[in-house]
Amino acid sequence: MLNLPDAQYRRCAPGEHIAAGRTTTDDRRPMSINVESIGGTLVIQHYVAEVHEPHHCHLVSLSDAQTEQVWTAS
Repeated sequence: MLNLPDAQYRRCAPGEHIAAGRTTTDDRRPMSINVESIGGTLVIQHYVAEVHEPHHCHLVSLSDAQTEQVWTAS
């Protein structure tokens, strides 16, 4: 789940899925970052692994979005 290659992510929805990457939070939790366009809005999703075990994974999504008027964060 946290190892999806960028090219494979982009192939899932050409033109909408822009980029995918992997990093860690400041406290070293694994995090997947995805960039996509949803209805013309640029969305950056930060999926932080709260639980990351071989047979159990729980991610929390923190997202930023850019519309023509404003950046939002949730």
